Amino acid sequence: MNRKAIFLVLAALLCVALFVSCNQTIHAVVFNANGGQGTMEVQKTTNDSVSLSPNKYYRTGYTFTGWALSSFDPVEYEDKETINIDTDLFLYAKWVPNTYTVKFDANGGTGKMEDEEFTYQTSQKLSRNNFNAPQGKAFVNWKVKGSDKYYMDEEKVWNLSDRDKDVITLEAQWGAGVEYRKKIICWKQSFQTYEYLDCLMERGKVKKLDNTITKLTDGWYSVEENLTYNERISVDGDVHLILFDGTTLTVEKGIDVSNGDKLTIYDQGVQNDAIGKIVATSPDKGLATIGGGTKSDPSGKIYIHGGDLNITAVQGGGAAIGGNSEASNGEIVIYGGTIIATANSGSAAIGSGYFADATLIEIYGGNVTATAASGAGIGAGLGGKNGTIAIGGDAVVVAEGSSSSEASAGIGGANERYGGKIYILGGTVTAKGGIRPESDYDPKIIGSGIGGGNKDNKGLNGTLEYTSNIIIMVSDDGEKWDNYNGTDRKQYMKSYVAK
Repeated sequence: MNRKAIFLVLAALLCVALFVSCNQTIHAVVFNANGGQGTMEVQKTTNDSVSLSPNKYYRTGYTFTGWALSSFDPVEYEDKETINIDTDLFLYAKWVPNTYTVKFDANGGTGKMEDEEFTYQTSQKLSRNNFNAPQGKAFVNWKVKGSDKYYMDEEKVWNLSDRDKDVITLEAQWGAGVEYRKKIICWKQSFQTYEYLDCLMERGKVKKLDNTITKLTDGWYSVEENLTYNERISVDGDVHLILFDGTTLTVEKGIDVSNGDKLTIYDQGVQNDAIGKIVATSPDKGLATIGGGTKSDPSGKIYIHGGDLNITAVQGGGAAIGGNSEASNGEIVIYGGTIIATANSGSAAIGSGYFADATLIEIYGGNVTATAASGAGIGAGLGGKNGTIAIGGDAVVVAEGSSSSEASAGIGGANERYGGKIYILGGTVTAKGGIRPESDYDPKIIGSGIGGGNKDNKGLNGTLEYTSNIIIMVSDDGEKWDNYNGTDRKQYMKSYVAK
């Protein structure tokens, strides 16, 4: 066979191969995490059947059960199942919440209590203690074995573990107890669902605070008499502070709660009128009064369950409660108490410091008054945009970005900055924006009552979700007040009534 003939044969074979290839149909299997995390590549095949790629998605607290044809359909295919395919296929991961077992340990007591089954993301009340106490002692609370977490008798708990078939052991704690009060939010999605618990912490686990202790490490502390600190207190780890009735803790240079640390404040609540107090100032410029952080790191977490707190940022730059100058706030959660927070220059009263963005702030109860100069009352410091603010339960909130050299929102963003996402699903809210007066160089700017740092720039305002059965009063000019009532929406936020 000559070269020309060989060439013609090869060309013919190539054409046949191309014809067959071009007429093969390629089908794709596209995977959807459906609430999970991770990535999976599209699976392509020219065959009539295919073995599905192994699932690579994961979801904290859930177990993968298979693939469905939509997010709400039941499982259609198992992991790695071989299936017939004649069209492109979209598959959605299906998940079931993990379950775990809670065991009860008498820890020196006598008697027996049955194990309980719990489900991830489901709130459930612990059984009442049924153990008999050791002689001369009384039941105080439950302690998670191997940790420093405590729960009250019959407390509603959730997510004690995210691992399937895990076993959590609660050890009974016996002895004399220190009384305190805390508020529990059963579901964060439902801001009006909460309860108060009258609690006990084992006396031996609580250290009485005195002037020689300026660094609070992991554990529980109590203020049992009037104390005055002339230097700054620092929090290192997960610290719980109980304010005894009738006591006052005066901290002239504030309390440092830096990134990675957490401070939780309780009052005793034993007597109706004798509430424990904290009076704190931060005379050093740039420092938060309660909080901390650096330019690159936010402050630590601050939880307040009660007490009468008068917190002032004197020099400016740092928030009264939240971030230092150029530092965002860590999570701030207020469950109850009377809180007066005042920032004099550049920062939010509750939120971020000077030139920093605010992150998450939640207020579920108490009477909260927050006033700032240049920064937002609640939200961002001067030059910062707001993150997310949630208000609910029985909270009574008054927030003002007071008139100063810059305009900021009562609740939301600072001067010329974004108002963020704001949820008001309970309580009573009054918010007043700050005003920057007209000058030879700059026009007059008015901050939104709720929204961005300039009410005339609607692109800065953000979103507001609220319920129709609450009271929200807003003022942008300090004179005219508008009432959100579910139908009358005169504010500048992109607002809507929550379902």
